[in-house]
Order: sequence, then C-alpha cells, then structure tokens
Amino acid sequence: MSENKCNYDDIKDYKSAFKCFEQRFLIDNKSIFRLADTDKILIQKSINYLMENFVNNGYSGDASFIDKIEHQLVKEPIHKSNDDSVVKNAIEVLATIVWLWRVPPANAKDRSASVIEILNLHDDLKDINIKDNPFFKEFSGFASTGTYYNTNKPTELAYIIKFLQKYLEVDNKDAIEILKDKAFDGKMEIKTTKDYSKYKDGKKDKTGTELKIDTKPDTSHDKPRTVSIHNALLHLFESENYQPILSNDHKEKISKTFSKIFNIQEDDIDESLKKIKEKLEELKIVDTTKLHLFYDQNINNIWQGGIDFESKNMILHGAPGTGKTYMTEETIKSRKIIEKNSEYELVQFHPSYGYEDFIEGIKPVGLENGHMKFELKNGVFKKMCIDAFKDLKRAKQNGENPKTFYFIADEINRAELSRVFGELLLCLEDDKRLRFDENGKLLGTKVKTPNSALWNENHAVVIEANEMYFGVPENLYFIGTMNDIDRSVDSFDMALRRRFVWKHYRCDYDVIENQYEKDDKVSNYIQCCKNLNEHITSTNGFNLSDSYELGQSYFMKPTKIIKKELERVWVEHIAPILKEYLRAEYSEQEIQAHLDSAKKVYTEN
Repeated sequence: MSENKCNYDDIKDYKSAFKCFEQRFLIDNKSIFRLADTDKILIQKSINYLMENFVNNGYSGDASFIDKIEHQLVKEPIHKSNDDSVVKNAIEVLATIVWLWRVPPANAKDRSASVIEILNLHDDLKDINIKDNPFFKEFSGFASTGTYYNTNKPTELAYIIKFLQKYLEVDNKDAIEILKDKAFDGKMEIKTTKDYSKYKDGKKDKTGTELKIDTKPDTSHDKPRTVSIHNALLHLFESENYQPILSNDHKEKISKTFSKIFNIQEDDIDESLKKIKEKLEELKIVDTTKLHLFYDQNINNIWQGGIDFESKNMILHGAPGTGKTYMTEETIKSRKIIEKNSEYELVQFHPSYGYEDFIEGIKPVGLENGHMKFELKNGVFKKMCIDAFKDLKRAKQNGENPKTFYFIADEINRAELSRVFGELLLCLEDDKRLRFDENGKLLGTKVKTPNSALWNENHAVVIEANEMYFGVPENLYFIGTMNDIDRSVDSFDMALRRRFVWKHYRCDYDVIENQYEKDDKVSNYIQCCKNLNEHITSTNGFNLSDSYELGQSYFMKPTKIIKKELERVWVEHIAPILKEYLRAEYSEQEIQAHLDSAKKVYTEN
C-alpha cells in the first residue's frame, strides 16, 4: 500500500475521509478518534480478541446489537485477556470499523451515534470527544445501501475484522490483493454460539427488560452470507477501477445485460464493468463522470427491468403492481438510446382482440357507389414482421447490424390466444425465425395464411420465386405481460407455454426504499409492506398464493410515510383490490373482518 498523506482539514467528502483513514489507521495503526495520541491501536492481539469473542462467538436473539456486543466483549468474553489495553484497543478498533461501515451510505445522517455507543463500552474511552473531529464532518457516501446493509450489520463488521486480521499478517499491504483473494469472496460467516434474548414473560428490573443467555441456540441459519462492504472496500481503495456499487446482484445484472449489448467477453465482473463504462463513454449518451453512472435513469432502466433478451419470446408474469408493463416499456426506450437502431410497438390485448387485428383480416375501408368496400388489411404484428424483414434483408446486403424490433403484448392472457395466433404460432420459435446464413441464403419457416389468395406484395413478409409468404424475422422480440390472478390465465395451453420463456415478477422492495430513502421511517414502512404480503399468503391471514401479493406500485402511492397518507392509500388503492381477492370466498361481514386485520398490519408500525 502506497503512502497516502493527508491533511485533516481537507476532509470534505467520502474519498478524502477514506484517504485520511487509510493513512492514520491502516498505515500508521493509530486512532482516528484521538488524533493527538501516538499509541498504536491496530495490533494483532486486539484483532484476534475481536475474532475470538465476536466473529467466532456470534449471538442470535432479540437483544439489541449493543447489548450483545457488551456481553461478548466486556461482560463474558469466551477468550478473556489479562491485559486490559488489549480489550480497550479492541473496542476502539471496533468503533473504527463501525465508522468505516457507515462511510458508504449516501443517506447516513449521524455517523457519530453508532461510534459513541461502542466507545462507551470501556471506561477509558467514554470521555473521547469527537465533536470537532474531522472524521465526523458531514459528507455524503456513495451508495444507497438498502435495508440488507443495516440488518446484516454484524456480518458486515465481521468481514472488516477478518480483512484487518489478514492485513496485519501479510508483509505486502496490498488491500486489493487481499480483497480479490478467494478467502475474501464477498461472503462472511459468524458462528453462532449463544442466544441472547428478552425474557418471554416481559420481566423487567430497574435497568429495563431482563435478558437471558441460552447456550444452545439455533445454528441452522449459520452459513456464509453475502456482505456489501466487500464491494464498498474495493471502490474505496481503488475508485478508478471499481464502481461504486455495493450489490453483487446489481453488478451481475449490469455485467450480463451490457456485455451482451457490447459483445464484451470478460469473466472478471469488475473488469467487465470497467469495459462497459468505457463503451458508454464512447457513445456519449450519458455523463460518464457522474458517480452513479449505472443508476442514471436511462442506464438503470436497461438492466434493472430484469429482461435479459436471451430469448426472442418472453412472458413476464406475476402479481398486480409489480411493474411488468412499465419496466418493459422503459427498458426498451432506454435500449433504443444505446442501440440507436430499434423500434417498438405496445398493444393491449382484450377479449375482443383477434387474428384480424394481430395478423390480417378483411375490413371495411369506406363506401363506393353506395356500397361498403372491403379490403384485406395487415394486422399490427404482421406489419412489424414486414418492416423487420425488410431491415434484416437490407442489413445483410450492406454488411450492417439489423434494426431490432420489439412487440409488447400487454395483458396478453385477456385475449383468446389460439384465435389471435392462429396457425402462425410455429413461426415464433427461435429456430423457425427468418434469417440469413453467411452465404446470404434465407433460412426459417415460411407459411401461407387462409387469406394468401388475396395478397399483393404489400401483404407478404417474404417474396421468393414469385411466391409470397409470412414468417417472423430473427430481429423481432415478442414480449407478453400478464397478471397471474387474471382468471383468463388458462388461455395459455401447453402449445403456447412451451414456446415462451417465463419470467416471474414479485414485489421489489428496493424500489420502494429508493423512493423514500430520505425518510427515516422507510425501514419500518418496508417491513409493514412485507408483513402485509405475508399476511395475504399465510394460513393465519388470507391463505392465498403468492400470485395475490401486492406489487411495489401499490406501496409507492403515499406522498409521505405518515399515518394519514397510509390511511388514504389503504382506502383508495389497497382495500379495493384485497376485497376483490376475498369476494369469492367470504361473506361481506367476513370480508370486512379480514380487511380490518390486514389494515392493522399495513398501517400500524
């Protein structure tokens, strides 16, 4: 690790704060809270103390985090130390680790409170004054951390402890080399040894609720857990090479989506993201100097929608309000910016929608000599097939990439699908699509329709040897959306089902958190939303399938997370759909009782 001198007065953002942390704590091994002291606190004995008594001595139970820490490190450590300076240093190191853990969150409001509660565990650290400490200047982090980052706090801290232990052991203090080692693959396990919980009968003494230790805890949940701090540390140490993205899931989605668009072949996910950023810089469609490049609305829509486009035929299905249609349309709009060579059409299916609207039909076009005149008209899907094939042929002749066409069938299951598709379903299959081989020979399935005798050249997708045919070009994607609870879901027979890739959508709580990230009640609100969906599916609640869960759009209706707004959203949006869920099973009186119980779950937090 290179020398990284800093001036504390220059701390103004997370990068400058981390630069000083790196020098003061990692290189010099000194306290970031007592800047005048020269004693080294980052020592092997203290890190080992944390490993033995915290990482390898995990506590489950409903006691608070600070109560557990106090019991693990101060009151009854498994591996005691006769040297109080080791304990003191360990607690100060843990406080420093907590400070580091609080650097990434963009919405971190008061970093000092989390640190002070740790320092107060040792008498000699209680009087540390951090009021004017430069490390506690107000600065914004670099990521929206989500609820997982907070609920996973013990494991996130344990990962940093493990990193520091390794850092002190090796001669080459290369942080990136350590973090990229297989032993630091972004996962961490705390070994549970005890359960520390409140007495079930609620007994209290003068200090509050009594706690009890159970030496036979449930360890079935012990396993390596993903930690976000791994990605945070990569970015903090080398921001030029590692993106400010904490979520592994986000990294994987971004890499998978854009690697296909830009034809990037790279196994290392961080190298892949780096190359993707370079490609976006070349296109000059967004400001790539922005910290959160991949969360720019246009870029975010492309990978966040969950549509991987690996298949030409997709059905996006799930509960109401999960954003299937919205995300599909927004994803394709954003892809158009990147591709600069695509078109899309959105059509909402309905019970009266048929073959004549979709493929072709004889329709009135006006009066002629007092009589109604009829003509054969192309349907909306056939029109797109004609345009897509023309461009496919043009691109082949000119040695270019063809334009991409997207057809979106919204609420696809509301129509009688066998009537809509007719005999042309076969043409949708990937290996039956119209395409040209390297020698320019046309491949794929070409068919006639019942109205082929009435065709002219404007009705044909393919004209070959003076014969006219219909077919579906390979540069056309067919995407259908549907709600699982729609009773017409049975219109999908097996012949239809096997020709589509099915993607299931559920409530996306991260989207809710992003909308209300500046509200300090967001964590409680999200838990209420989860509780309501659990109530809908549990045997103690409505006992319905997960297809009846509510999607995130229902939970994003409140203008603020306040009682009055939740009441309004309940009355105007949530209660009506829940009532429809229950109507077939219960009487009006029973329905109201069920709604009242569900309302408590949603509005009381």
